[in-house]
Amino acid sequence: MRVHIVPCGDKYARKHHAKTIEKLVPREEIILFENDEKFTSTLKDDAYACWGVTNAKNNSNFKNWQTMQKDDICIMYRDKTFFSCGKITAKFKNKEFSEYLWGSKEDGQLWENMFLIDEIKEINVSLEVLKKVMGYKEKFFIQGYTAFDNESSEKIVAAFQIPFFEKSFNDTALKVEIERREKMWMEIQKIQNIRPLTAEEVRSIGCYGSARGIWRDIKNTSDITPSGKGVCVGISSRGKYEDDFGEETGTYDYPKTEMRGQDSADIESLRSAMQFKLPIFLIRNANEKGELINSGKRRKVDKVFVLYDSPEDNSIVITFSEGGKDDYEIPIEEEDTFQEREISVKTTKSKKRSQEVFRKKLLKRIGPKHCVLCDALPEVIEAAHIRPVKDNGGDQSGNGIWLCRNHHSLFDLNKWSIDPKYLEIIPNNQNSLNSLQIMRSNIRHLKYPPSKEALEWRWKKFNKDQDMN
Repeated sequence: MRVHIVPCGDKYARKHHAKTIEKLVPREEIILFENDEKFTSTLKDDAYACWGVTNAKNNSNFKNWQTMQKDDICIMYRDKTFFSCGKITAKFKNKEFSEYLWGSKEDGQLWENMFLIDEIKEINVSLEVLKKVMGYKEKFFIQGYTAFDNESSEKIVAAFQIPFFEKSFNDTALKVEIERREKMWMEIQKIQNIRPLTAEEVRSIGCYGSARGIWRDIKNTSDITPSGKGVCVGISSRGKYEDDFGEETGTYDYPKTEMRGQDSADIESLRSAMQFKLPIFLIRNANEKGELINSGKRRKVDKVFVLYDSPEDNSIVITFSEGGKDDYEIPIEEEDTFQEREISVKTTKSKKRSQEVFRKKLLKRIGPKHCVLCDALPEVIEAAHIRPVKDNGGDQSGNGIWLCRNHHSLFDLNKWSIDPKYLEIIPNNQNSLNSLQIMRSNIRHLKYPPSKEALEWRWKKFNKDQDMN
């Protein structure tokens, strides 16, 4: 499986996207121009999303296109953002059809290296994520159509959290591993229902067996992924890093040692566990009663799932929820959009939300924790919803803002609000900016301010409350 990144920002690409991705190309038109019966016989749908690339200088695009295979992933990019992805279902070379659909470039080049795309999904991933995952320099930018090898593609799919890509690279190995982990968890529970485990028992069962913080168990998991680096089985949180666990979710920091190659492979294995929705085992120190302590000979083992990957602050969010990521409503990010929170799914149980994931999304959009109104310390900064959760506010980053505890409380009490048109901070009739200890009179310093729709909802509520008082 390869990832193909296709720039879609110039004047040609934007027109092509509107004409043959958004509107689709009828099957009859494809058959009219394409004479390969073996290919056309596979076309069962009425219409298809269609794209093409030129040969480019030194045939660079053509060479990349030649590596393309069915079920590869196409990711489209513009304005420093990867905005959609889909599965490639077929490819074909056709100059006449290309010219019919899109004409030609000013230099006469045609987008003749064509392919069809299915299961197109909207995503919203910044260029910064690709830079971090691939180790690119800060000045890196997308220069043209790029095809990645299998190992790099695996990293990208995991980091981008491609919504439809749930099929493993090796289904048989994955099924075996799922069963193995189920048996391991049963063994753990048998012992843990009586007493906490010993370190020797943890290793004997196989849920952990490393001096490092992350246990990949290469012998049993290397066949699951093409890179051979395996999938995380267990993680140890015993005081080296500032991990933070609550009753429902927690954060676990990426490893950071002098063995950078090992660190990179460990992080990749965590992302693979998230991608394949495999449970992993969290190992922590415990006393004889099973109570968590900083140092001890006993081990408390929990089954957890990777819920969210946050390369912005080098951590993951894990959940103790039995259904893992499927138990949560984690909205796909779209630029400047806002949705009401879906309270429940008709055919399944109610979905949970994660404040920790909301914080990570806000970190990605706005940056580090700084109150937008004052200079409070990071320790007292909170992720505040513009439209509150109790009013069906969603967990998109566009519905959030960093506030200190004081200004968060005052915000929820409608003591101040944000003018959605000018992004000015407006106090209520009984207060002033000074009385509310607000140091900044607007939030125009934010590169990505909150969603206009969310701000307008809050502004309307604020003014209604003003009129009543």
